[in-house]
Amino acid sequence: MPESKAREILASVEAVIDDDHFVYTSGLHGRAYVNKDAVYPFTRKTSTLCLEIAMHFIKSDIEVVLAPAVGGVALTQWVAFHLSELTGREVLALYAERSESVIEAPDQYQRIRYGNVTYYHPYGDSDIGGKSILELNTGEQLIKKHNFLTLKRGYDKRIIGKRVLIVEDILNTGTTAKKTVEVVRQNKGQVVAVAALCNRGGVTAKMFGVEELYSLLNINMQVWTAAECPMCTESIPVNVTLGKGKEFLESRDKK
Repeated sequence: MPESKAREILASVEAVIDDDHFVYTSGLHGRAYVNKDAVYPFTRKTSTLCLEIAMHFIKSDIEVVLAPAVGGVALTQWVAFHLSELTGREVLALYAERSESVIEAPDQYQRIRYGNVTYYHPYGDSDIGGKSILELNTGEQLIKKHNFLTLKRGYDKRIIGKRVLIVEDILNTGTTAKKTVEVVRQNKGQVVAVAALCNRGGVTAKMFGVEELYSLLNINMQVWTAAECPMCTESIPVNVTLGKGKEFLESRDKK
């Protein structure tokens, strides 16, 4: 599949936008955005993209397709399915997820203060960074999401000695994919390659210590800091639906 076809499929569901004002997770600004969530509702299009990835690795003896949750989970299913169909061997679809620990309130009411860490609460998201205070009632819990990945659900045993293909939807800095590679190696799996729908950060195979990085679409995006952003200078409105535009405006308005 040529890149033009991959771009056509992604553009057909408005997954690729290149004429707006976006704020990325890194805090940098740019004109382009790849919204991978826009393609997943369209199963045939998702399947077509994943078939291309599977065909590319048909001779690589892949035994496991693994991705970081949650964005890459749909990709693991389709890529593993197509590899199984193409090779006649069962290829497993697994995923890694962020490690977590639980903090539970004691028997009596307590006010809890934490450092600069983001938690979520079973009854709704709670960002309690900095000097924020969160009140917990008896029996309520906080689940701390750590910044590293782990293999749960018995998946750690299923990759021992297996040839693994890491799949990602969008590569920005490659940090999450790198953590995924690391968790596979920590659990004695062999990472054969990394594949992605789109590489928009100039990420390379060398960054992961693998022989190959395969991407259906490569986009060279020009980015700026908020202070240098020409769209901010021209007062072009920030997109608050995609990316971190809403958070950026809220933070700016507080200053």
